[in-house]
Amino acid sequence: MTMWIYIWLGVVAFSVMIEFLTMEQVSVWFIGGGIVAMILAAVNVDPVIQIVVFIVVSLVLLLSFRRMVMRFL
Repeated sequence: MTMWIYIWLGVVAFSVMIEFLTMEQVSVWFIGGGIVAMILAAVNVDPVIQIVVFIVVSLVLLLSFRRMVMRFL
């Protein structure tokens, strides 16, 4: 299960790198989802649940905050 921690760490690192390069609020939503999924991987939750939680958290962040963030930019 430790492998999944590194996979989610890679997702978070890649999303941070893309966000710094573009500054267009493209991948910031995946950072939150990746962090939550990484926490789940650390407590040995099933990988299918990790993936579902990653998708749900990322979508919730996208739908909740995108309009607000774009208003300030």
